[in-house]
Amino acid sequence: MRLYRMDDGFKLGTWDDEKRIAYIQSRVDSDEELTDLDKAQFLRYRWEHGKSISGYLGKGKITDDLRELCEGRRDR
Repeated sequence: MRLYRMDDGFKLGTWDDEKRIAYIQSRVDSDEELTDLDKAQFLRYRWEHGKSISGYLGKGKITDDLRELCEGRRDR
């Protein structure tokens, strides 16, 4: 599942898209690898909803790309 849809023209998803969050959560639960965008969206969603993120920070390598992505999103 992508952050955009093209079935009825181009539609960009949002950070709060419940279907996308459910998709990412299923990948986390099954220990599938996440993209940096998946990780950033998942961590931001959990943080915004008052859920713990500490258990998820160690579930994958925090890369420089992930840091830059998060910093870029933070500044918007």
